[in-house]
Amino acid sequence: MKNHDEYDVAIIGAGPGGSIAAAYLAKAGLRTIVFEKGEEGGTRYDTPIHRDGFNVDKHIHVILLNQTLNNGQGNWQVAARETGTNICWETMPQNAVYAGDKKEIFLPFCSNGEGVVDFFREIGMGLPEKSAKEMCKVMDAGMACSVEELWSQEFDETPAIGWLKNITDDEAVEACLRRFVAANSVIADEIALEEGSINTLVTLLICGNFGGRHSIIKMRGEPAHALPVGFLNTAKKYSCKVLTHHTVKSINVDNGKAVGITVMTPEGKEETYNTRYVVNTGAYPELRRLLGDNIPDDIDKIVTDLYKSNTIALDYHFGLKKKVLNNLSAQLMLMTPEGNYDGVVATFSNLDPKWAPEGCQAINAELFLSPENFKKKSLKEWYTHMADGVINRWPEVKDNIIWTEEVIVPEAPVHHGIHAVKKLPLESGIDGLYFAGDCTVGKGYYTERAADSAMKVSKMIMKREGK
Repeated sequence: MKNHDEYDVAIIGAGPGGSIAAAYLAKAGLRTIVFEKGEEGGTRYDTPIHRDGFNVDKHIHVILLNQTLNNGQGNWQVAARETGTNICWETMPQNAVYAGDKKEIFLPFCSNGEGVVDFFREIGMGLPEKSAKEMCKVMDAGMACSVEELWSQEFDETPAIGWLKNITDDEAVEACLRRFVAANSVIADEIALEEGSINTLVTLLICGNFGGRHSIIKMRGEPAHALPVGFLNTAKKYSCKVLTHHTVKSINVDNGKAVGITVMTPEGKEETYNTRYVVNTGAYPELRRLLGDNIPDDIDKIVTDLYKSNTIALDYHFGLKKKVLNNLSAQLMLMTPEGNYDGVVATFSNLDPKWAPEGCQAINAELFLSPENFKKKSLKEWYTHMADGVINRWPEVKDNIIWTEEVIVPEAPVHHGIHAVKKLPLESGIDGLYFAGDCTVGKGYYTERAADSAMKVSKMIMKREGK
């Protein structure tokens, strides 16, 4: 086994968290190395579908820019500025709803609950007068939350249903909010308010869907992984080494201190890197394997709870020989004529020409189901339902199909900071071992939380080093 002693910091994972940490630490003069079992950008984005000139993410991936943070700037914006990383992006149009009467209606930004009520009526989810007043109460309660309260641990780790029921027990209001949490998360609608956090519900109401205090953006001319790759390029400028297709076998601990990692190379050889610090941004269920008996009891329990998934994710992809959907929404929420949630559709190739050949279009339909609901139909029947849902709304799709592809995630991971579970601390309890990523404590969802944790962990290490 080969041993390496030439690095100060080993980072596990080359996604947003790992790449941002690498940029900070390498720029500070620490000898930094990044290990990634997949490609640069991390495995969270999955291996894209490459067919007939199409380059399509297997799942709907969006990057948020949250204006409730840092006086109007998102966390990764701050990280880019502080590390000197060049990131270019475009703000995408507001989400929309495809209602039962075949209308595509963009969600409005609303100053109060009355605007939300009017919108629900417009899309055919008309609330009775009593329910309308209760919805206004919910919006007013959300609007009254401070930024500090919004991103507090209580809001982050407590189920939304309790907060909602303290305001109203109106069933129509609850049904509406379940659909909107489901449409903007990785949680099935039947359990959206029980597994989704207070933060998730309130943020979607007052920041995202209706409040206008965060934006969905895309990397200019590039898919989502362009953001972490941009930070990795900065890290490389400061001599950071990035090794892809390297699988971490263990985080090595001696007398309560992290002393490096052991990896498996693409050639199947084991190598050990002796470092003074380890930053883990990889898949947290693997911590038991990586740490073995060294895993702290509190971390072990958090990992167990963090990945109890009750949602199955289904994706149905269409590669079309012409553009059929002209809607430029980041996501289009589908509703049945009865006003029930029916999944989402994304048409990112409208905004990113690299997704599809010229004149063509990539469509991704996505549906999240609870295990109980999933059992009501066979997998084939669910995919038929999803395909018919697109074709029935846009009949022209059927005559322009080049290819279709189905993707299933039997257990959609609980990893986006949206679930009401205890998050991992930044400091592991093992000296020199730190955690970063969207499963950690912090502010923001998705990439925003990964950036927040990566910045904080990097600065902890830099402070220890007198940087």
